[in-house]
Amino acid sequence: MQGWIKLYRSIQGNEFYFSERFTKTQAWTDLLLLANHKPATIFLRGVEVHLGKGALAYSQLSLAKRWKWNERTVNKFLTMLEKRQMIHSRKSNITTVISIINYALYQSSTEQSTEQSTSRLQTDKNDKNEENVFVGQLISYLKENNIDFDEGHLKVRITKALSTYEEKIIRYAVNVAVESWKKNGNEGNFVAYLFTILERNYQEAKP
Repeated sequence: MQGWIKLYRSIQGNEFYFSERFTKTQAWTDLLLLANHKPATIFLRGVEVHLGKGALAYSQLSLAKRWKWNERTVNKFLTMLEKRQMIHSRKSNITTVISIINYALYQSSTEQSTEQSTSRLQTDKNDKNEENVFVGQLISYLKENNIDFDEGHLKVRITKALSTYEEKIIRYAVNVAVESWKKNGNEGNFVAYLFTILERNYQEAKP
């Protein structure tokens, strides 16, 4: 079978996406969806991390939780991908930077021209839908982790933050906030706590 299909990142908001333990194919697809489509700089625990196009920064523990695997299985899977020259990974005491080899092969060569030919009205509508899906994903994730928060307040703050930060950066901040929140005994206003982490540790990525 030949040819390809477009797979939008918003599929991660589908009710079935995280419903079961991932297969290897799902995990590989997830890496492709998580990879940056352009270079970015993020800050993790105050450390500057540069990510190239097709790269992502996720600890093996975070991937294990995301895929419902254990860390050993994640490690074996990433090692297998490296042996097949599908990825290159670099592990540090902060995170694991994973780079998709030949990332451009998974992108549409007509993507730019298609975007340029789309009307402004349709683009704005699509952007709004993407925002709603993204906010929905975050809310579901927080509920799954038993985080107590004001849903309405979070929606307003996240929607506003999307005009300043890339979705990817907000995801990183949420992951860090959840882990830190649990270690600190789930006390205080989580939304305020999350945005304190975001504003202090992550670089604004949009003008």
